[in-house]
Amino acid sequence: MSLPVWLQPTFQHLLQAIKQQRVNHAPMLHGSIGIGKRLLAKAYAQRLLCRAQTDEACGVCEECLLFQAGSHPDFHAVSIVEGKQSISIEQIRELSVSLQISAHRSGFRVALIEPAEAMTIGAANALLKTLEEPGGNTVIVLVVDDLSKVPATIRSRCQRMPVAAPSSEQARQFLGADLPDLDPETAEKLLQISASAPLLVKLRWQQGALQQVEALEQGLKAIARGQASAAEVAAGQSDIELALASLHRIVIGGLQKSLQHEGPLPASLWDGFAETVQQAALAYRRNPALNGALLLTSVLVQWFDFTAFLRHSKA
Repeated sequence: MSLPVWLQPTFQHLLQAIKQQRVNHAPMLHGSIGIGKRLLAKAYAQRLLCRAQTDEACGVCEECLLFQAGSHPDFHAVSIVEGKQSISIEQIRELSVSLQISAHRSGFRVALIEPAEAMTIGAANALLKTLEEPGGNTVIVLVVDDLSKVPATIRSRCQRMPVAAPSSEQARQFLGADLPDLDPETAEKLLQISASAPLLVKLRWQQGALQQVEALEQGLKAIARGQASAAEVAAGQSDIELALASLHRIVIGGLQKSLQHEGPLPASLWDGFAETVQQAALAYRRNPALNGALLLTSVLVQWFDFTAFLRHSKA
């Protein structure tokens, strides 16, 4: 399993621990969304299960073939079930029972929980005993996007391993190699609205995010001219987080132009509106149960008020 270059330092650290027989029973890989933490976790899990005496998983032994087929009996993945918003206590209890059984293949037993911060309080409490008494050759890998949402009782029982985000150049090179049909200008736009996370860019590109971004840009112009309502434009945005990120990129662009004395609106107004958009995005990220359409409509109503100067100046 070939990993992107920016993940290699953390991966090599994990491999070194295997060589030195100092494998931690609960590594916690934490970092930004969309930088490849899950790829890293799965590469590590495969290496733990691989029987070959090589630095990385060989990819051809029976253990690797079972892992790649998603049927290795000693690998257990726990994530949010479709239609749910959290990892339940029942899922963690089931995992704990599975990890109490002796390894089927006489090697490691490996579990992957991601995103670990999605565990309910009950699920996190249920995991504590397993973390405290994991049993021999048991490794529980936790993947975390937001470390602040993980209970302190869980954090204190894990080996926290920050995963660094790629540099801008590394992100561009990855996208250029992985998505040859993605032109550099579009890639740059998607990187700007995806916190420079290349795997998030890849996902959004595959899901047709560019069309939504372009629709929002046209919608903002229509709102500013008084030709469309905030609710109409918000209704056309299926990914609220993407819409708010796109709006923030546009506002920051306006702020930069204003600082260079290239726009009619003062920088202080742009800066204030940028803060409004950022706070809305933060609120939605922290609580996905919020009514996204209403939240976005509220922000776009403020965009209408914000652009009143432009309408009046052309009247």
